[in-house]
Amino acid sequence: MVSEQTRKFVRQRAKYLCEYCHSPEYLSPDRFTIDHIMPQSLGGSDELDNFRIFNLLVNMIKSHAEAQKRRGLL
Repeated sequence: MVSEQTRKFVRQRAKYLCEYCHSPEYLSPDRFTIDHIMPQSLGGSDELDNFRIFNLLVNMIKSHAEAQKRRGLL
């Protein structure tokens, strides 16, 4: 679970823009997602530089691509 303090810092650092598609958070119906760049399951840390924000659509696409990669489909 990402702390509210970390969430706030990462959102401000990104200037409230999706760090993948650069869409502004204020245009999104949902608050942007914060996630690890390098997943903890692969040795990623909870350091601030290992977090990024992105919108819901990007999150869904990213999650789908990662699942297919794990299955050997990509």
